[in-house]
Amino acid sequence: MKTNVTGSSRGFSLLGFITVVSPNYIKAVQHLYKEAGITEGRALAIANIAQQDTSPYFILFSLPKITLRADVIEFTGPPPSGSPAARGSTTALTRRAAQAALFHVPPS
Repeated sequence: MKTNVTGSSRGFSLLGFITVVSPNYIKAVQHLYKEAGITEGRALAIANIAQQDTSPYFILFSLPKITLRADVIEFTGPPPSGSPAARGSTTALTRRAAQAALFHVPPS
């Protein structure tokens, strides 16, 4: 388990309101996954995601930034009895856990 893993993306705005390059949420998530060491086939999930948007202003420009901070959880051992994974539906469980972690989907 890792705590306080971060991923971020920066942008650039001229005069503070003319956006030249926007910070990209998807790039921030990709950086978070890379920093966390999440790869396909490993039983890892992201939990406790917090997003922070900052935009320091200077005289002629600003630098907007999206920062994501999260904890990484590793699942070990056999799944609890009665769970979809115990019944052989690991794809549904993994997809549902990923959606809940990234998009705050309530459990079904």
